[in-house]
Amino acid sequence: MKKICLSLLLFITCVMPGAAWATADQFNIEEADRDVSGDGWNFKFDTKILTVGNGANIIVTGEVDDGRRIVVSTMEKGEAANITLNGVSITMPAGSSESPLLLTSGANLILTLEGENTLKAMGYSAGIQAPEGTTLTIKGLGMGTLEATGGYYNGGAGIGGGGGEAGGTINILSGVVTAEGNAGGAGIGGGDGKAGGEINISGGIVTATSGTGTAAGAGIGGGGSNGEGGTITINGGTVEANSAYGAGIGGGQSVTDSGTLAMVGDGVVIAKIQIVAGLTMTNGILFDGGVGTMYGSVTPKEDFTIPVSNNLTIGKNQTLTINSGVTMTNEGGIENDGTINNNGMIDNNGAINNNGTIYSRTGGIAGNAPTGNPVIYPPEPYPPSHGQAGCSAAGFALSALALLAVATGRKRP
Repeated sequence: MKKICLSLLLFITCVMPGAAWATADQFNIEEADRDVSGDGWNFKFDTKILTVGNGANIIVTGEVDDGRRIVVSTMEKGEAANITLNGVSITMPAGSSESPLLLTSGANLILTLEGENTLKAMGYSAGIQAPEGTTLTIKGLGMGTLEATGGYYNGGAGIGGGGGEAGGTINILSGVVTAEGNAGGAGIGGGDGKAGGEINISGGIVTATSGTGTAAGAGIGGGGSNGEGGTITINGGTVEANSAYGAGIGGGQSVTDSGTLAMVGDGVVIAKIQIVAGLTMTNGILFDGGVGTMYGSVTPKEDFTIPVSNNLTIGKNQTLTINSGVTMTNEGGIENDGTINNNGMIDNNGAINNNGTIYSRTGGIAGNAPTGNPVIYPPEPYPPSHGQAGCSAAGFALSALALLAVATGRKRP
């Protein structure tokens, strides 16, 4: 029996790595025509509110623009609420002051993205309203996407505080996330005039743009009119942060406390205006106003693009590794005085001046050829040794043989 269980476990691990161990309720917010409830959640038809409490696990689908919305509430103390948005579009009607997705005080939400999702606020609310005292964690399934837009009046953030609210704790783990503030709202962080809160990005492709008002907030950080930057940590992912008048990352317009930014992983950050004054840089690539600096040696985990008129310098004793499955698109310039290990793809529409070493093992270089030292094309690296972890084809075959042997009573060869 133990052998059967072990073989079945190996089979599931190899063949079904994404198997779901927990079931989730499903709810179509568009088709609901009466009161509905489930484990830790309920929908009230008269108020048009789907309320999700701690510990609930629900998959939401549907497209609405009639005022239906989602509220995450701490109905009971316990673990975080879990919501999966699967092809959801919620656009609040004109004149509404409510957020499509609101976290009430103390709420803790794990938000999973599947398919394409859009949340658009009106009035002074945020696209996802996660104010101070709440925690929001976003992750994507595959290429799950989210576009979140804040309200136009009094500057709601794309993700974070509504107008006049500081942002809460916002964690982005994966997915393609586009957040746009309005008026004085930050793309991600504080509403108009308020602090950015705590923002942690460890993966995904994130684009954050502030509102375009004259008192604009930061792309990531504080809202306009003196919104403090908050505490921002980026240790992975590809991040682009834009602002008309505030910082790309940091405080809103005219702020005296621009907050802090720590880059401690393999993130790539492109900020169009300026960065906060308080920098802690360990690893990562940072573009500040077109000037790209690499800190330590970096292995980006997401595709990224060096924009036109941006230039990256790779210093001596530094290594930029492009892994298999990752594409670096260069529309600007790269000055390489160190090492580039290319196992993925380099799409070079700009210029690469190679004073150091470029290895292109299993990867390719498309577009313009680098100038300077020639690219080295060494033999492909050896495959992983049998002692490394993971499920190889041979490991799967042995597991299948073991299962067959137990079922038939024969000894495994």
